Amino acid sequence: MTMNAELFDLAAECLQKTIPFALYALPAEEEFHFISSLPDDDGRCEARPDDSGWAGFAMNFFANDEPYLAGINSSGEISAGDMIERINAYSGAFPTEIVPSFKSTPRILYNAELRRVISNLRTEKGKIVISQMTAETTSLSLAKVLNNYFGLFPETFRYVCYLPETGAWMGATPEILIDYSLTDGKIETMALAGTRLDVEKGDWDEKNVYEHQLVADFIAGALENAGCSVSVGSRTELRFGELTHLCTPIHAQSNLPAIEILKLLSPTPAVCGSDREKALGEIIRGEYCPRLCYGGFVAVTQHNRVRAFVNLRCALLAPGYFDNGHPGWIFNIYSGGGITGDSKVEQEWSEAMAKSRPLLRALTGRRFPVRKETITNFKLSPEFVRKL
Repeated sequence: MTMNAELFDLAAECLQKTIPFALYALPAEEEFHFISSLPDDDGRCEARPDDSGWAGFAMNFFANDEPYLAGINSSGEISAGDMIERINAYSGAFPTEIVPSFKSTPRILYNAELRRVISNLRTEKGKIVISQMTAETTSLSLAKVLNNYFGLFPETFRYVCYLPETGAWMGATPEILIDYSLTDGKIETMALAGTRLDVEKGDWDEKNVYEHQLVADFIAGALENAGCSVSVGSRTELRFGELTHLCTPIHAQSNLPAIEILKLLSPTPAVCGSDREKALGEIIRGEYCPRLCYGGFVAVTQHNRVRAFVNLRCALLAPGYFDNGHPGWIFNIYSGGGITGDSKVEQEWSEAMAKSRPLLRALTGRRFPVRKETITNFKLSPEFVRKL
């Protein structure tokens, strides 16, 4: 068994026993890093990326309005080796209130919301990102799912984590929110918006170019308004599986705390919309499934460097049992797309499904998985859920 396989198994055990942890690999790195730490005296798993000497993993919610940033402190971490020896002592220690839904976003409701938003944007202009959630179960081990999915996208930030504040999440995201050196103040970020199938060639259509430019202008403008010096690179393309995205690299220089930069940019119009405050209101009112941490960020702080990634191509998950008693897992897979007045309902639905498909394949083993709207034969592990 490889080291990563052992760590995947350890992640599953920690998750089943509700022990806070994070397992992650940085883009293009083969080695995964495991960290775990218990809550503080106030019961918090809190990240402090701006505190001198703090290092670890952090995760936030989409709306970026929680009272503190949840995370794992690697400064006083419990190592993988120690956790293997001590894991039985923490059985059922820190259960969560955030668990997956058993009902996917109904396609008919998603399409109705798309039509409403498209109609409004034809006169109001701008962009709103509309997401859907697909619920799926698997009898595969979590280690097998992680190996299947992460192996497809080695160039991304890959992670699985459990925090009592957020529940359990996994993802493989290609989008950098910030790569921020706390030593010299240099920031790297990107505008990643505009999507088409990889087989499509030639010039991009006006809808995708317009959508992308809104994101690039927002990021550059937000950094400039905060007093940063900003340099915008040339637009290029970034491939992810069967999809290609428009990508514009952006560099900046700043002396602001990392948490201020994170709150300044997240959520970007790539996952929210423009105007941002109006789009946030539309999303909260109009989407069938709450986003929770989808579209927020996951971040790693180490060696005076904060690397944060937009939480995309991700899922909320939990352990449980099928009606026949066989153990398994349930996943809520999130995806969506930027909507403008030029959007077409069927194209937007197809894009959302294409973004979900790699993880669905990893769960089901089928090249063309059939989307379910309701899970009826599965129950959550009672140890995982905090008693309200």
